[in-house]
Amino acid sequence: MKELKIYRQGDILFVKVSNIPQETIKTGSKVIIEGEATGHKHLIASNCAELYELDKDIHTQRRFGRNIIGFVNVLDDTLITHDEHQPIKLPKGKYQIIRQREFNPEGDHYVND
Repeated sequence: MKELKIYRQGDILFVKVSNIPQETIKTGSKVIIEGEATGHKHLIASNCAELYELDKDIHTQRRFGRNIIGFVNVLDDTLITHDEHQPIKLPKGKYQIIRQREFNPEGDHYVND
């Protein structure tokens, strides 16, 4: 069985994948997501990675779900930074970016940085 590679920084997970879906658009941005609670950003700290967001098509959104932020193609080991978390190093590869959710008796909600 293939080992699942997951990296975490605060409320964001990076899950290694074999490819980036066609239903994505390269953003040219280094900002992965801005924290809702503090405004701090999860950032790609080098030019060695390409960030992709999902196509806004309703079918694409339904297929991937609301907690998928996008994908990143790391061309060479790179750091992901955030003002309130330790930097993490993502090894070369392709990753799906997922925003974590919490579940409790009252319902589920996104984890907020």
